[in-house]
Amino acid sequence: MKPTLHWAGVLGTLAFALLTMITACAQTIWTEGWQAAQTRTYVVTDTTEDAIFGDRGGWIVYDSAPDCNGAPHPNTAEIISVAGNKILKMTVVANDCVADLSVDLFSSPNVPISTNTLISFTQTGSLANPHWNGFFPTLFPPPGDNIHLSLLDQNKNGVVYIFQRTPQYPAHTTTLQIQFPDGHVGNAGYHEVFVDSYNGVGGTYVRNLFQDFSQAPGFNRAEQW
Repeated sequence: MKPTLHWAGVLGTLAFALLTMITACAQTIWTEGWQAAQTRTYVVTDTTEDAIFGDRGGWIVYDSAPDCNGAPHPNTAEIISVAGNKILKMTVVANDCVADLSVDLFSSPNVPISTNTLISFTQTGSLANPHWNGFFPTLFPPPGDNIHLSLLDQNKNGVVYIFQRTPQYPAHTTTLQIQFPDGHVGNAGYHEVFVDSYNGVGGTYVRNLFQDFSQAPGFNRAEQW
């Protein structure tokens, strides 16, 4: 499974405190809580990405802009301390260069899924005047201004948990054509889940990971990751 935190919008912030996988026996099998990460600001440039070394490994910080005229890219990720705990804060500001920011885990965790495997996350966020042009699919879904957490299984089937977003955006479930690591082009399932209302401030959420992935077309329920 490969988790990615993604922010795409005009102006706003995201704070992600905890991401946890829990088995049917309430045993925690994977948690990222950022406590091992260095407290600082992480910045992308035209020639470099940045990296956050968290509790469960390295997370690459990047965006979609190929060139900001040599200047540091304006959107930032931060590890900050709040009430004795560390959180990941991502901020996208109004600018003419790039409107997104992502944090992507380097090495995918091997998380076996049963019918009662749960995922829990604590998130807060806001968007200023979010927009979506009505197009779907796009090269990198989900489109429009939104904050989301994306998970992929070993077959590239995806579940996207969408937090803050435009009010008119509908959740999509479809099959996408993608290029696999070996170079061949094939189909992968894709399923979006609205975690809260479009303008919710956030909170702690628990989802059944198996049930959500089962909605992605082509997901093999018999496979264990």
